[in-house]
Amino acid sequence: MEWKRKEGEFNLKAVATNKDYEAEVAWAPKDLNDGIETNLTASTKLTPTTDGMTWEAEAKVASGGFEMGPIRPHFDLNFKTNNKSEHEVTIQENMVYEKDINVGSTTVIDVNGKSLKSA
Repeated sequence: MEWKRKEGEFNLKAVATNKDYEAEVAWAPKDLNDGIETNLTASTKLTPTTDGMTWEAEAKVASGGFEMGPIRPHFDLNFKTNNKSEHEVTIQENMVYEKDINVGSTTVIDVNGKSLKSA
């Protein structure tokens, strides 16, 4: 079963299956979208098991699209966690030059291990 609804600046979504449950809220605030594209998203997934409930949660901020001369930057910051207390942060950036050339990078940080998973 899937349910979607748009409430002003919010997009809401819930999905229930026989295996798990998911919910997502996306927010594109008008005050932060005046000449710039900004979206905030939060989601969670719950999976019932015989031992209890496992879950995952994620929060993301994506912003960019404004003009910096010939460059149009985009930045994402993503936080993930779960019931095992595994925490991860992903940082992404993409610089678009003259609408034709993209230079981007992604860095993934393992918070518990205080180390880079990938860069």
